[in-house]
Amino acid sequence: IYIQVMDPSHVCLFELKLADKWFSECVRLQANNTCQHTFKTNVTLDCCHIIGRRNKAVRWSMDNAICMSRSSHRYFTENPLEFAMFCRQLLGAGHLDLLREKSNQIYKTTKRIRQEIAKHYREQHRLLSDAMLDNGDYTIISWN
Repeated sequence: IYIQVMDPSHVCLFELKLADKWFSECVRLQANNTCQHTFKTNVTLDCCHIIGRRNKAVRWSMDNAICMSRSSHRYFTENPLEFAMFCRQLLGAGHLDLLREKSNQIYKTTKRIRQEIAKHYREQHRLLSDAMLDNGDYTIISWN
């Protein structure tokens, strides 16, 4: 969803939203637009971050995102211990250990980096969409 921003001081927020938008689109498409908790497809789907979006080191990492229905996302946000158990079962303890280690890095973003992230995931989305049309197999390459 694009918004037109006239005030130059808000351009940074716009860039951030583009990076988030394309990342979220990729997470949902990689999961074949299916909730990874309920396996439903005919519901509103969210990009659910395992480690919160505030952590820039993993904000745009495919290792840190799960496609979930809006209701599952809300449920797990309100029940973090159950979410931790779900993630451990879905992804494994090793995956979560590596993600935790990756999240401890200090990562600062700039306008140029956010533009690169948006461009990267826009291209990954196109590649996966094309592969799906051709009944091919493609796994999205994470930005980091």
